[in-house]
Amino acid sequence: GGVLVVFPEGHRSREGGLLEGRGGAVRLAVRTGVPIVPIAIWGTENGLKGAALRKPIHVKIGKPFYLSAPNGKIPWDRMNELTETMMLHLAELLPPEYWGFYRGRMEQLQLASAPAEPEA
Repeated sequence: GGVLVVFPEGHRSREGGLLEGRGGAVRLAVRTGVPIVPIAIWGTENGLKGAALRKPIHVKIGKPFYLSAPNGKIPWDRMNELTETMMLHLAELLPPEYWGFYRGRMEQLQLASAPAEPEA
């Protein structure tokens, strides 16, 4: 019944954008059957200096989602796919300049979901 916060990248980004996600949060969610609630935080790249200068810090909470795998075991060939799914949920909450490692994939998804141009 408790809450566990996991930063799926494993460490802070020096550039401020998303780093490649790691599978620990996915593995925990699948094994326990709990949802992942994506929470994006940005504006922290200036650290304590930014806080002292009253630079804004933004937090955006997404909708919970579930990941599943047969018998709670994730085959190696699906781990990257599930981890990318989790990270793209996070990226959707961030402004594009913070997409980092997932920029190319997010741009592909945006193009795929864009309405088709009417023919002349």
